[in-house]
Amino acid sequence: MNAPSSLEPNSCDFLKYDKREITRTTRRKFPKHGDVNYVWIALIVLLICSCDAKENLGPGDKAPHFELKTLGGEPFRFAPPFEKTQIIYFWAVWCSYCEDDLKMLDKLYSKWKNTTNSPHLVAINAGQPESRVRKYIKKLDPAVPIYLDLNIKVAHRFGVRGLPTYYITDKKGVIEHIIFGWADEKTLLDKINRIK
Repeated sequence: MNAPSSLEPNSCDFLKYDKREITRTTRRKFPKHGDVNYVWIALIVLLICSCDAKENLGPGDKAPHFELKTLGGEPFRFAPPFEKTQIIYFWAVWCSYCEDDLKMLDKLYSKWKNTTNSPHLVAINAGQPESRVRKYIKKLDPAVPIYLDLNIKVAHRFGVRGLPTYYITDKKGVIEHIIFGWADEKTLLDKINRIK
């Protein structure tokens, strides 16, 4: 699901304070009346998808099996049991918090990739065209593999309601923790360390 270009961060209003009055300036024009319909349509589709999710997963539930490909075309199959704890991270290009999360996850991935007991990270872009994801990732240049959920089937099966969202599973694939929204490194590591 693509967010309209009018929702990108540059479409913000800024207030300037003049000694006598507050004036409004706009860096970019807001969408015209007809363009606002796209925003409503996107919100309605997201609401329908979240209400109609096949799974309403929570801690203690088994994570669903799935198969995806990386941005480089390499296949990945999520089918427990695993040798490591799994961090499943759903994100999107238009999500302002996701860039910070990806940078933090990339830093952790660089530490973890050559250690035996470290978690396995699955960063899944939810529903965006490969070309857009590729352009965005080229700018960040992360080492962490990026998986593509082009038709949002995996996000739908997990019952993802917003982005970013983390699902942390044990080695058997049982969801131990869910983090809705942005997570700092300390919070994420704390949740991982609580898994036996």
